[in-house]
Amino acid sequence: LCSDKTETLTLNKMVIQEDCPTYSPGETYESVLFQAALAAKWKEPPRDALDTMVLKTSGQDLAKCDAYTQLDFQPIDPRLKRTEGKLQGPHGKIF
Repeated sequence: LCSDKTETLTLNKMVIQEDCPTYSPGETYESVLFQAALAAKWKEPPRDALDTMVLKTSGQDLAKCDAYTQLDFQPIDPRLKRTEGKLQGPHGKIF
């Protein structure tokens, strides 16, 4: 156990809460996890804590990601605080 700067006890481990609010109609906990997995390199071992959290979440079906082709991937940029990827979907759409 660790304590954070507010002296709250923590496990020093990131988790995705089951109560995952979505703000777009039709999005669910599962669809958010799927999109997060697409933003990672799902065919490789996780490289950081965020990828580990997303790719190892219980119930995540990474086989669904294989319908997509990862055309480009930029790992996390600490200045921008994001990763970037370019994918081609099963029907040819690139996003």
